[in-house]
Amino acid sequence: MDDQDGFCGEDAAMVTVHLSGEVPDLSSNCHYLSALVRDCGAKNRCPLGVVVDDLRVEEAAFRGRKLLGTTLTIPHGYSGYVLEMHNGQKEKAPKNEGESNCWKARATFQNFTYWNHDSLPSQDDAFVRCFHWFPVANALHKPVEPDELASATRESQVEGAQTSKDK
Repeated sequence: MDDQDGFCGEDAAMVTVHLSGEVPDLSSNCHYLSALVRDCGAKNRCPLGVVVDDLRVEEAAFRGRKLLGTTLTIPHGYSGYVLEMHNGQKEKAPKNEGESNCWKARATFQNFTYWNHDSLPSQDDAFVRCFHWFPVANALHKPVEPDELASATRESQVEGAQTSKDK
């Protein structure tokens, strides 16, 4: 796979995302609406002055339907991308297992507004709860230093010795 010219070979067995080249930053203009929309018309939004679960609520309407939303920021160390399928052709998706599944970045964003239909956004929304996994992923993938490993081993041995004395 060559990231420079955007070519994705037919023998690719994984997803490839090309991030090369200049792409526009859509921060503050990026919206997530749980529907297929060609042009997000939630441009005439207004703050309600309501804060729910530390989320500032905004109101808009799309095709006559009330939307309530809030702006979320992508956590530090992560980036949001708007991707487009890029097979060298205008196909929907690869049909055979051996065909490539390549995507090209069309824009980037660091914050976006997500919209609910007729309900206030809250920390209990499934979409917002997905953001709780970022610290978990950071903890799982953080490199462990040798002195941290030695310290944890000593603590484990001390706890094991105390447990066997108690029996």
